[in-house]
Amino acid sequence: MKKTVLFLALSFVFTLILTAQITQEQADLIVQTQMKGKIYPFTVYAKKSLQTDGITILTSKGENFELNYSCWVYYVISYSTNSFFLTNKSYLIVKESSGNLLEINLKDTESCLNFEEWREMRFPDLNASILAGCEGKKSFIIFETSLVNRGSIKISYIDGELLIEHYDAIINCGFEVINVTTSFSNDTIDIYYWETPDDAECYCDVDFSYSAGKFESGTYRLVIHHFMQEVYNQIIILE
Repeated sequence: MKKTVLFLALSFVFTLILTAQITQEQADLIVQTQMKGKIYPFTVYAKKSLQTDGITILTSKGENFELNYSCWVYYVISYSTNSFFLTNKSYLIVKESSGNLLEINLKDTESCLNFEEWREMRFPDLNASILAGCEGKKSFIIFETSLVNRGSIKISYIDGELLIEHYDAIINCGFEVINVTTSFSNDTIDIYYWETPDDAECYCDVDFSYSAGKFESGTYRLVIHHFMQEVYNQIIILE
């Protein structure tokens, strides 16, 4: 017998919204705020239309979770920072009437999306600034994965902010954005960047820059990751 879990039986996150009904734009903002706390590469898909007739989801505990209210539905695919292998899939549910946010981890790791009904979300605040893209540069095919991350990195420290410039990074030529996220622990600054989309069969040299965030002056180990490889791993002194 399948076990059904009622909505009230699970914990959820309250989000304060002043309007009576949550629009798609407001729901997107709620999800973007939630994803800012994630430190690994991820992709978020949003259902194009409001979910009004309820859905049934198999949770990570093997329970059937039934929704019987109007909501905006988001599908999150998360990856390991060490290997860029798939590590988790989950739903983010934003209730239309209140803006309450519910995250449901999935047991089934197989893709269940009809992509005609979903759109991939962009996170502008996580994007790097492109200094020189593929335009006017020759595209090429990568045969050795060890060559993917070649290039040079310039580090600046201005008003307490760590700024990174990456020159001649080999990036998939079909990219639209370069996503960046930062993690800090035990005096180690880990930066992860990845391009989306990344499904073209060619590459090109790209120059881009981004802020890693605010840090106090001192000595740190800076590690920069691109997909499965470390781009940079050095001790740096910020002063």
